[in-house]
Amino acid sequence: MPDWECVVVDDGSREDLSWVGDVDPRVSLHRQDNAGVSRARNAAVALARAPYIAFLDQDDRWHADRLGCALDLIADFPEAAMWTSQFRWEMPQRHQTSALPPQGSLRWFLAEGGACQSAVTVRRSDYLQIGGQRSDLLMCQDFEMALRLMAYRQAPMAVHPRELVTYVVHGDNASGNFWRTDQEFREVYGAQLQTARTAGQTDLVDACRTGLRMRRRTHAYQAIDAARVAWSRHDGRGSVGALIRGLRCDPRVLAQESVAHARRRLTARLGRQ
Repeated sequence: MPDWECVVVDDGSREDLSWVGDVDPRVSLHRQDNAGVSRARNAAVALARAPYIAFLDQDDRWHADRLGCALDLIADFPEAAMWTSQFRWEMPQRHQTSALPPQGSLRWFLAEGGACQSAVTVRRSDYLQIGGQRSDLLMCQDFEMALRLMAYRQAPMAVHPRELVTYVVHGDNASGNFWRTDQEFREVYGAQLQTARTAGQTDLVDACRTGLRMRRRTHAYQAIDAARVAWSRHDGRGSVGALIRGLRCDPRVLAQESVAHARRRLTARLGRQ
């Protein structure tokens, strides 16, 4: 599939990326002061000229036929709001493959969903029409953009059945920003909930509530991970702070984990006696 262009955005890094422009005539390099991932992606889309945009974050990996499979999916589902694929989480201790449905409706997306940014393909015209990604969101800008795309197109996203992207999770970065992530998802879900209530869409109201509960539970577990990391670094204040914030995300998770921890310690003590 030779007909492509690649716009690389250097978002204020300190790396020497001067070599990028020499890789291939279809590859161009754009430098800007550090402005965050949303402005970097928006800049790339503004510079691109192709009708479809496929994203790739710097630490993720595309499989060799990712673009060809995306075009096949577009041909099969031309009216979809966007196109994506199954993807693989690559974590320090384990790997996991996504299980997205063949088509993800707005209701599914709110209740259970999400898509890997590096697996998503969108129409450039649609991306520009909705205003791209919000620069004030640092953690869930891709999720919020997908909601607006599906609302704009009044259509679901289409999903390629194959795993075409590897999403890399580094060390403790999944838990490091859990509090900001929780705050942003609360805002985004709150806006969606208000819209659904005003429109009398009870199925979307239920989906918002389900999805927010699921995400806040996840953020609480990430808080526990962050507390463990802080404790291992002899940062008692940071550990306690993470637990307090986790309590605000979902107190039930903290209660369950506290009971489980107490049981493990009691079992270990009895075993030594």
